[in-house]
Amino acid sequence: MLHLGAMALVLLALASGLAVLGSLVFAALCGLQVLLLVGGGLLYAVHVADGEHVLLYADRLEVRLYRGLRTRSYSFNPCWAHFECGRGANAGLYWLRHGDMRLPLGHHLAPVPRCLAVSEITTALLACHVWERD
Repeated sequence: MLHLGAMALVLLALASGLAVLGSLVFAALCGLQVLLLVGGGLLYAVHVADGEHVLLYADRLEVRLYRGLRTRSYSFNPCWAHFECGRGANAGLYWLRHGDMRLPLGHHLAPVPRCLAVSEITTALLACHVWERD
């Protein structure tokens, strides 16, 4: 974010110098670039915390999806939830399935950490199946 602020300051200095010299059209275009930089920075800041939280309790599996300013929470029976690997265009993505519902998980992670996270969650879900039988 610091580089966006530095670039905006350089553009503002250039715009004010051009405005002093009387070139208002170029100064206005520099001002437009500053507005676009600020908009891009705000868009980045809103989506910087995107991701998922998966919480496994003894009786339920909670998934919280964070997308921009929206948060969605889902609660599932952990004994009926499982992972599915994407195919075709979605290859490498993992989907948490529970009945008809499919939630994409881990698409913000690199492939290796994504596989590790899915492996850990799958192991915990399998342990839940063992608890149910006892």
